[in-house]
Amino acid sequence: MTTTRLKIPENILQEFKDLFGEKTVNGRKVSVEGMIEELAIEFMDEIRNVVNKRRKWLDSKEPITVKGAFPSWDEVFTDADGNKRTFREIVQGMIDNFLVRNTQLKWRLNDNVPIPRDAHPLKNPGLEITGPWYPLSRAYHQVNGDLAAAMEDEEDASPAFYIPYGSGKEFADVWYGRRNVKIVLEGKAPQPYYEKGKEYRIVKPRDKWPTIFHRLPGLHVLDPDITLDGKPVPEIIISAVIYTLNN
Repeated sequence: MTTTRLKIPENILQEFKDLFGEKTVNGRKVSVEGMIEELAIEFMDEIRNVVNKRRKWLDSKEPITVKGAFPSWDEVFTDADGNKRTFREIVQGMIDNFLVRNTQLKWRLNDNVPIPRDAHPLKNPGLEITGPWYPLSRAYHQVNGDLAAAMEDEEDASPAFYIPYGSGKEFADVWYGRRNVKIVLEGKAPQPYYEKGKEYRIVKPRDKWPTIFHRLPGLHVLDPDITLDGKPVPEIIISAVIYTLNN
């Protein structure tokens, strides 16, 4: 238990204590548990509402031509910056951008924050591979690969969040994957590393590694162990906090 509201099983805190506790980020001390709790309080209700709306849409008996149709031209949407535009204006802005028209409606993704060169698909083209970094051999394969980018992920389809019945495992694989990400990015991966009788080494110098991305789980995935006021915390919050504050 970490607070009266947020609860994390003691065995997880002890086994993966390197992922929790106080971290120094840009000169500031930040608590992993505190940040998880803060974001859970802020966003859990909103995430639950969005997921419920999605479920209601999926369960609707309306034909797909109705429930999957485009919005009406006059329906208003609010973007991440708080700007309100009708569907008609959004489509027009997309067309204006494609035709290189400098209008007030013109828009494109990532236009407000410069894209880092090593993450830009046109400036760093090449293959990208995805997959969880557990077992650890997968991390070695991705880092050593002839790739432009490697996306270690906590994907929705991965069974990493669950302990298979009868497996004898105490912890879900996702926790080992999170630890593996930390030791690899810190440059502390074993050299050599042995797994199932095979030897693995990271053979590339750090400046030759592919760009590493972290793939967050979907909004609908919940953590059965970490709870706020007795309710499971969405994995996207836990994943984002642990990755950001540890790496």
